Parts: sequence; structure tokens; C-alpha cells
Amino acid sequence: MDYIDFGDIQDAVLDCKYEDIVYGNEIINSLASRLKVTDIPEPVPYIVKRLGVVAACYNRCLLQTGTDPTTVFNGAGGVENSDIYAQKLKLYKAEMERLMASLTAADFGVTGGQGRASIPLYRS
Repeated sequence: MDYIDFGDIQDAVLDCKYEDIVYGNEIINSLASRLKVTDIPEPVPYIVKRLGVVAACYNRCLLQTGTDPTTVFNGAGGVENSDIYAQKLKLYKAEMERLMASLTAADFGVTGGQGRASIPLYRS
């Protein structure tokens, strides 16, 4: 199911592709699965859609980092400080991690499910 599409991407620098949209939708499905959400309502709540958009933009930045033609390679400081895609990658990564850590089943607009995704840890 598609929760986001090209019209949802508002980043003027990034030229998101089909695979980025697919990635964003898969991130939503993955989180829903971890939270045991079986039926995501249409239209999806804003915060859930935001996660998909951020994930799509993150994926595009990941693939574009190092291709900024205005970047000057100085050898000492590297490329990260002047490459627009690397800068945006940091921002989108932080936002995606924040959203994935804070979203609950209730944010999907459903009852039931599991409050937060968790991984049980055991001592051996």
C-alpha cells in the first residue's frame, strides 16, 4: 500500500525517485509490523506520513552524498561540511530516528497493537 507519493516530498533540493518512495512506504510498513498494527487507516495520520517522507528523503540523500558538484575537496576537512546531500543526510537521519523511537500504535490511529517496538534482551 502507498502511504506517501511524490506530491508529499517538499524538499526543493532533492529529486526523489520511485525507489525512495518505495523505501518510505516500506519503513511505515516495517514500523507498523513491529508495533503489531495490522490495519493502517486511510488516509494515514500526519505523523506516520511524515515518517515515510523523511525516510524517502533520507534514502535519496544517502544515495546522492558525494555527488554535489559545488563541493570542494580540501583533503583535510573532507567533503562532509560542504556537500549539501551529506548535510541533509544528517538532518533526515536524526528526524527519522526520533520519529521511529517516538511513534506508538496509537499514532497509527488504531486501537490494540503494541505501545512501542521493543527487543527483549536476555542474559546468557
